[in-house]
This record gives sequence, C-alpha cells and structure tokens, in this order.
Amino acid sequence: MKAGNDGGGDWSGGSMGDTKHALLGGLAPSGVEQRPTRRAVAWRWLRRIAALAVLVATSRYLWRAMAGGSGHLDWQSLDLMPLASAVALCTVSGLLGGWVWQLILSALGHRLSLSDCEFIHTASAFPKYLPGFAWQIAGKAYLTRRRGVPTDVVAVGLALEFGGLVLTSAVGALLLAPSTAISSLPYTIPRWTLVGLAGFGAAALVALPGLVRFYQLRILHSVSASVLRPRAIVLGLALGIVCVAWGLLSASLGLTIRSLSSEASLTPGPVVWAMMTSFMASYAAVFAPAGLGVRESVLAALLSARLPSDLAAVVAVLSRLVFVTSEILAFAIVSVARCGVHWISKRSIARLG
Repeated sequence: MKAGNDGGGDWSGGSMGDTKHALLGGLAPSGVEQRPTRRAVAWRWLRRIAALAVLVATSRYLWRAMAGGSGHLDWQSLDLMPLASAVALCTVSGLLGGWVWQLILSALGHRLSLSDCEFIHTASAFPKYLPGFAWQIAGKAYLTRRRGVPTDVVAVGLALEFGGLVLTSAVGALLLAPSTAISSLPYTIPRWTLVGLAGFGAAALVALPGLVRFYQLRILHSVSASVLRPRAIVLGLALGIVCVAWGLLSASLGLTIRSLSSEASLTPGPVVWAMMTSFMASYAAVFAPAGLGVRESVLAALLSARLPSDLAAVVAVLSRLVFVTSEILAFAIVSVARCGVHWISKRSIARLG
C-alpha cells in the first residue's frame, strides 16, 4: 500500500516532531509552519515544572519509605529466579502489545506484518521517557505512517489502543478493589457503586466500535469511510489480549515481591488491583514522562496496606526497573529476529540467483 495524501497532509517523510504536531494540532501538513503561542509556551513550561516537582516529591516519599523501614529487607536473600521470571513475563506482555497494534490496524482495514507491528510497538516505547506526554504517541504514529498507513487510521488506532488500556485497567481496578481500601476512603462508597462504574466501563468497551465514528467525525472532522466501520470481532480479540497482558504484568509484580520476601503472601486480587491502579495514575499524570515517580508512589502506597512500608517502596522501584529491562529485551528480541529473517531471505535469494 502506497503512502498518499489522505486528507491530513502527506507527512510520511517528515520528522517525528512533525508527526506529533500533525496528530495533536488538527492533522495539519508538515509544510505549514505553526509558531507556538505565548499560552502554549507557558503551558509547556508549567508541565515541565510540575513534572520536576512531582518527581522530587515522589522520590522523597519513596526514599523515606525505604530508609524508615524496620529492617524487613535482606538483600543477601534476594531470589534471582523469581526476579528473572518477572522480567520474562513483563517482556512477553510487551511483545503482546505489538500483536494488539496489528489487530487494531487490521480492524480498521489496514494490515501490516506482525514483524513490523512488533518493531513499531517496541521501538516507540522509549520516547515516552522524554519530557512531554505525546512522544510515545508521536513515535508510534511516525513509524506506522512510514509504512503507508493513512493519518486518520493511525489517529483512530491510537485512540482505540489508549482507550482500551484505560478502560480495561479501570474495570479491573474497580472490580478488584479490596474492602480495606474502600473503607479507608474519606467518604463511604458502597460496593455496588464500584460494580456499577465497572459495568459502565465494560459497556464503553463494548461500544468502542461506535465510539470510533464519533471520535472521527467530531474530533478529527474526517469523512473517510475506511475507518468508520471497524470490525468488532477483531477489536474484541485485541482487548482480550490486552487483558492477558494485564495478567502477565500482575504476575510479574507478584514474582517481584516474592524475589524480595518469600514470607510475603498476597492473593492475586490485591496484586492485580495495585498494578492496574498504579498504571491508571501514570496515565493521568500526563506531565510526568512515562508516569515516572507517580506510578511507583501509588504502587508503594497501595502495597503498604499489606506489606511493610520499606518493602512496598522497594518493590515499586524494582518493578519499574523490571519494566524498563523488559522493554529493552523486547526491542532487542524483535530487532535480532528481524535481522535474522532478513539475513535468511538474502541467503535464499542468493542461492536462487
């Protein structure tokens, strides 16, 4: 499929910065120079200051939690086998993300190879650590556009992916919220209220194909017919894989806890709830690169209800290290596999020639 002008400007050869501005600035062509307003510059600096303040505050909270413990940590007894298993499960979860991206694009009528989608997904994981909340989105959009996928399809696909992540994590967090967490809130919230909110989120997941049309017509102001009727079955399969990925991430967190303390016993429910809630907090903290500091602080606070505070803080920090390591491993695996396939193809062509 050739990359053409799809109504959003032909910026397939532009830079990733052009892609970011095109997606977030009304899909404007890269050739149109848009100078930022004073309000935009002020907002950008406000986000940077907020991100720095949050990073300092969360780092201080985690440090005090680790330093003020009661000696529950024994680094000499660190079990490397559960920790390695945690990295492996987290890596598989990351690789599943490439499959999800392929299914989303397929549901919107544009097929890319699994190899390309895995490379796009794993490579775009690193820009999110740069200041600015949109770099991961821009990276994935840029790499996908370079493979000929129209702009509207990329924009809607990214909205579907992010919406699926947020809704599945919200539904899981609401259903699995432990009674101790609910009772500790300043206001009494009945369990049926949480179940009702989870049902609302589940209904939104079912209605995602219909929401695509609203998003495209009202937000993107597009009339392209190619993305107005996404295939619900394929989207459902993608959401199912997202749920599997959440399970793998939660199992990875459980193994991380086990690697630090064999005596710590947590049932799967609170672990999954803590994992999903911490990721939701990082999604909301758009001013913090990859939710850095926010996710760890929320995770430590939630786990401290069932674990010693110093152990919970170390688990939160170690889980970030596990996550980053798995991202590097996933990208390395995909890159080596692609190079191997390319080398085998060249050898086969040379033999035939």
